[in-house]
Amino acid sequence: MTCSNKYTAKIIIGFPTFIGVAFLFLFVSANSANAIGIAEDINNLAERARLTTDTFMRETLPLRLRLEYGGEFTAKQDKQNLYELAKNASENLQTIAEIQQTLKNKIENYQGDDWDAKYGSTGLWRKLFAHLYTTILSKCQVDFYLALASNPSQRNNILSEILRRLDSLDTTYYSANLRFLKAKTMALLAQTQLVYKPSAMSQLDSLIAEPNIPQPIYFRAAVEKIKLVGQTRTGQLDSLVADIAQSNCTDDLELILSLAFLQRQLNYPEPLERIARLFPQAEDFLGSMILSDISYRIAQQQSLQQVSVFEAELAAQAVWSSDTEDYKKLLDQLSNTEKFQTPLILYVTAVKFAESSPAKAVNLLAKASRLQQTQKSNKLNVEAEIIAKQAVLLAYNLFIQNSIECQPALEAFENYYTIAEEKISGELGYLYGIVLSDCGQAEKAKGMLQKIADKSEGSWPSRAKLELIIQTIQQNQLINQDQRDKLLRQLSNLISQRSGQNETASEIRAEAINIYCQLLLESEDKTEAQKVLDILADTETARDPNLNVLKSKALRQLGRFDESAELLLRAYEPNNYHNALEAMMLLAEIIDQIEQLQQQTKDFQRLLKGCQRMAKYCEAAALSTSGYIPLRQSRLYLAEITILANAKQQEQLQAVEKLLGEMSKDGRADDVDLLRCRARLLAEQGRFTEAAQLWAKICEVRKAESPAQNQRSWKWWRAKYYQLDCLAKCPQTKKNQVLHTIEVLEASFTDIPALWAEKINLLKQTCRSQLIDASN
Repeated sequence: MTCSNKYTAKIIIGFPTFIGVAFLFLFVSANSANAIGIAEDINNLAERARLTTDTFMRETLPLRLRLEYGGEFTAKQDKQNLYELAKNASENLQTIAEIQQTLKNKIENYQGDDWDAKYGSTGLWRKLFAHLYTTILSKCQVDFYLALASNPSQRNNILSEILRRLDSLDTTYYSANLRFLKAKTMALLAQTQLVYKPSAMSQLDSLIAEPNIPQPIYFRAAVEKIKLVGQTRTGQLDSLVADIAQSNCTDDLELILSLAFLQRQLNYPEPLERIARLFPQAEDFLGSMILSDISYRIAQQQSLQQVSVFEAELAAQAVWSSDTEDYKKLLDQLSNTEKFQTPLILYVTAVKFAESSPAKAVNLLAKASRLQQTQKSNKLNVEAEIIAKQAVLLAYNLFIQNSIECQPALEAFENYYTIAEEKISGELGYLYGIVLSDCGQAEKAKGMLQKIADKSEGSWPSRAKLELIIQTIQQNQLINQDQRDKLLRQLSNLISQRSGQNETASEIRAEAINIYCQLLLESEDKTEAQKVLDILADTETARDPNLNVLKSKALRQLGRFDESAELLLRAYEPNNYHNALEAMMLLAEIIDQIEQLQQQTKDFQRLLKGCQRMAKYCEAAALSTSGYIPLRQSRLYLAEITILANAKQQEQLQAVEKLLGEMSKDGRADDVDLLRCRARLLAEQGRFTEAAQLWAKICEVRKAESPAQNQRSWKWWRAKYYQLDCLAKCPQTKKNQVLHTIEVLEASFTDIPALWAEKINLLKQTCRSQLIDASN
C-alpha cells in the first residue's frame, strides 16, 4: 500500500481553473474528425480535469484544515472562500464531464467498419470511459466541500445529489476512493438524518477491514469512524498515530493534522505537541492554523484559557517567519499574559516591536534573556547572552537619542552584565561605561572603562582609554601640571599607534590628535603651539580637514596670522558656524596688527580679501545663533576690513558709512573699535580734521589704559600716529606745529614701538620737506 501526498504540497497560487464551455466544445469539435485528434482531446480533457481538482485541493487546504481545527468555520470569510472556490471548480468539472460524455457518445455512435481499429484496440474508448469516471468522482469530491460551505437548507440537497451521482457510476470501477467519499457523505448527512448513520458505519467498516485497501484510505476511514461513533477501544487514536508514523503517509499533512485536531477536540493531553514531535514537518502548517485561531479569538474578545503554551509558541513562530506586521496585537496579548511569557514568545514580540515600540522591545528582550538563562527554550535557538546583548544595543541607541531615561538603559546593561559575567565584550563594556558616566555614576563608569582599557587586544581598549581621558577633562580634574602632563603622555601613546590598521583605529587616533592639540593650545604657550604644528603635518590635515582649525589656532598663537587665516578658510563650510569664535579671535588680532602685517605679508590684498570673507562668515554666524557671536562686533570687524580692502571704492565706503552711522545711535558711540572704524573711514573720505579728532579721542582712551605716566601702549602710538598724519593733511594745520609735536614726543618717550617710531619719523621728514618747499 502506498500513501499519496497529492494534496499536501505547500500552499501556492493555483493554476487558473476557469474553462469556457464554448471554447472546449469548439476545441473538441475541431479535433473529432480523426482518431489522432480524438486521442489528443481525451488527454487534454483529462489533464484539465486533473489540474482543476489539484488546484482546488491546494487552494482550499488551509480552509479545510482550519475547519477541522475549530470544528466549525470561525471566520465567515473562510466559509465564503471555500464556497466560491468549490462552486467554480464544480462548474468547471461539470463542463469537462459533459464534453467527455459528448465525445464518448460520438465514439459509441460511430458506425464505421473501422470502429475497433480506431477506438477499440487502441484503447481510446476505455481511456475516455475511465477519465469520465474520474472527472465525475472529482466533481463529487469538490461538491462535498461545497456542501460543507453551504447553508443547512442547501447542504442535504447537495449531499443527496453526490450519492445519486456516485451510485450512477459503473460498479466495475467501484474504487476505494468512491467508497470512502460515499461513506463521508452519508456520515455528514447522518448529522441531521440519523437514517444514514448505519450505512456510513457499514461503508467505513468495510474499508477498514479490507486487507488490500490503500493506506491513505484506510487511515482516513478510521479517522472518520472515530468522528462518527467515537473510539471503540481505549488508546485507539494513539494506535492510529503510531501506525501512521510507521507508514508511508508521514508526508500527508492533511491526514496528520486532521488526526491531531480530532485528538484536540476529544481533549487528549497535549495532542498537537505530540503530533509535532512525531511529525516535525507538520509544525509550520500547524502553527499557521493555530495563529488564525488565536487571532480570531482575540478579535472576538474570547478567552485564551484553552490555548496551550505549545500552541501559543507555534503561533509566535508563524508570526516570526512572516513579513507581516498584522499580529502585533496578538503578540502583545500573549506577552502580557503570564502563562505565555516564555523566552520564544517574549523574543518574537520584541523583534516585531523593535521599530514601532523600541523601548518596549528592550524590556521584552531583557526578560526573554533572563528566562532563556534559567529555563532554556528548545524552540528558540538564540543564547541568553545574545538576547541580552541585543537588548543592550537597542537600549544604548535609544539612550543616545534621548528616547529612554537612564534607569531602563542601566537595567538593560546590568542584565547583560549579570548574564555574561566576566565574558562581557569590549564593545558593550565601553558602551556601559558611557551610559554610567552620562547617568552621573562617574566612579562606576571609570571602573568599567578601566577594565576594558586594561585588555590588550582589539580597538575597544583604545576607545576606553580615550574616553577616560575625555571624562577626566570634562570633570575638571586638571588640578596641576603633573596631571596635565600625564594626559598628554596618554594621548601621545594613542597617537603613536599605527593608523592604517583599520578604520576604527584611525578614528581613535584622529580623535586623540584633536584632544591632544586642544589641550596643548589651551596653555597659549608658543612652545606648545609649535608642538601642534609639528604633529599636524599635511598628511594629517589631508586625512581630517577639520584639523586645519587647530593648526590655524596654533599659527595664530605664534603670530603667523596670514597663514592662520589661509588654513581657517580651508575649513570653511557654509551654514556651519563651529569655527566662528576662532575666526573672531583671529580677526581681532589681525586688525590689531594690520599695519605690521601690511609690511610683512607678501600678498596683503589677498589677506584682506580672506579677512573680509571671514568677517562675513562671523556676521552670518551672529545672525543665526543666539549670543554665541556678538553681531555688533562682527559687523565692526567687517566694516574695518572693508575700509582697508576697498579704500578707493566709494560705493563700498558709503555702505560702511551708513552701517557705522546706525551703530553710533546705540548709546555706545565712544566704543574704541567704533571710533577707530569711523576715523579710518573719514580719512579715506578725505575728511582729515574729523578723522584727527576721533584719533585724538582714541588716544585719550588708550592713555587711561597706560600702566605708567611716562609709558604708552602700542595701540596709543597707533592712534597718535594717525592723528598726526591726519593733522598734517589738513590744509589749515601748520606743518611746523605737527613737527614740533613729533619732536616733543620723541624727546619725552624712549620706548616708542619700532613700527610707529619709524612711521612717525617718516612723517616728521615729510613735514620738514614740505616746510622747506613752502619757504622756497
